[in-house]
Amino acid sequence: MIQQTNSGCPKRVAMLSVHTSPLEQPGTGDAGGMNVYVVETARRLAQRGVEVEIFTRATDGAQDEVVELAPGVLVHHIPAGPYEGLAKDDLPGQLCAFAAGMMRTAMAQPEHWYDLVHSHYWLSGQVGWLAADRWNIPLVHTMHTMARVKNAELAEGDRAEPMGREIGEAQVVQAASTMVANTNLEASQLMDLYDADPLRVYVVHPGVDLEVFTPATNALPASISASITMTWFCCLLAASSRSRPPTCWCGQPQSCSSGSRNCATVLSWPSLVAHLALASSTPSRCKNSSPSWA
Repeated sequence: MIQQTNSGCPKRVAMLSVHTSPLEQPGTGDAGGMNVYVVETARRLAQRGVEVEIFTRATDGAQDEVVELAPGVLVHHIPAGPYEGLAKDDLPGQLCAFAAGMMRTAMAQPEHWYDLVHSHYWLSGQVGWLAADRWNIPLVHTMHTMARVKNAELAEGDRAEPMGREIGEAQVVQAASTMVANTNLEASQLMDLYDADPLRVYVVHPGVDLEVFTPATNALPASISASITMTWFCCLLAASSRSRPPTCWCGQPQSCSSGSRNCATVLSWPSLVAHLALASSTPSRCKNSSPSWA
């Protein structure tokens, strides 16, 4: 039986982020937008009374086994393979070791400790599939990126995602009780490319942390702030720069000749406010399952 908070949400969630730690600085190594997504989702769930325990692969022998990320949010570092020298593409061979370590950690808790597994990225989904089956609880999965989408849009010279990843993703889609998509397009891709059950795909649009992103015209150069009126919209793009150069608000590459006095370039990872529609094996959802725009 799933334990629930007064708001109707699961009482305790096991969240998986195998290949990258939520404690890592976004923009370093494999840490990026997904890290922010995991951290902010966990924090917002904890604020709603849901206890969250995040499991991630240990990458440093000096790391504590358990770290409190925020009130109600714990991070478990699970040894799986050598601390250094493994790329993300090497990690499928360590999923068995990670799953075993996660199970040993969970054995220290009473039976039925977790009410739901929420996995992020396909590597975590493979482990989450096993854990949810072992604990007889629902698996909620968020893809973040999909091999079949990337392979369909390869630029000249790009390396295709391996078949093993495509197969692994398809297995997770079929095993999950609920798939969380960030956009309607992503939901369509899950259904069209992975044959996801439309009744198990939920769109939960990420929000914006208004403590980080707030109107700040006083911080802009005078030549820009003086020209901003109530009829303007100032758009900011925050995205990964791995595939193409960052872009200024003027639409040119970050190295554009306009200079810092004319181009207010602000590139950072946004915090996401996402109130997930965490579904049980029956279609019940959290109350107020629409995104929170706090």
